[in-house]
Amino acid sequence: AMKKGDKGKKWNPQVADNKEARFNFEIMEKLECGIQLHGTEVKSCRAGKMNIKDGFARVDQDGQLRLINVHIAKHFTTGGWFNHEETRPRVLLVHKREIQNLRKQLTLKGLTLVPLRAYFNEYGFLKVEIGL
Repeated sequence: AMKKGDKGKKWNPQVADNKEARFNFEIMEKLECGIQLHGTEVKSCRAGKMNIKDGFARVDQDGQLRLINVHIAKHFTTGGWFNHEETRPRVLLVHKREIQNLRKQLTLKGLTLVPLRAYFNEYGFLKVEIGL
């Protein structure tokens, strides 16, 4: 997704990094997830206005994997009415059997799911890497 004149510029797809989590937790498994966002959230993420430091993920009663307490700044050019809530729970997109596997590990071993980094993949989709 690079334009012709961008040869010299290195496109950095990384939006947020959680170095603290790598330091504080022993990461046993990593999983790449899609994330459901509102339009203004995507714009803020492209501007790098995402903070995953205090975030965590959990499997809710309805079987959805949700990212909790991750801060995405309001989009500055959008009026308040259309803007998103900054720390709302966001659905992470993973296969059902991955969620069942995660749920099992979380209940049996008392592990925590933490977001390690957020980045745009080569197709321009925002991905969140979570660690177990």
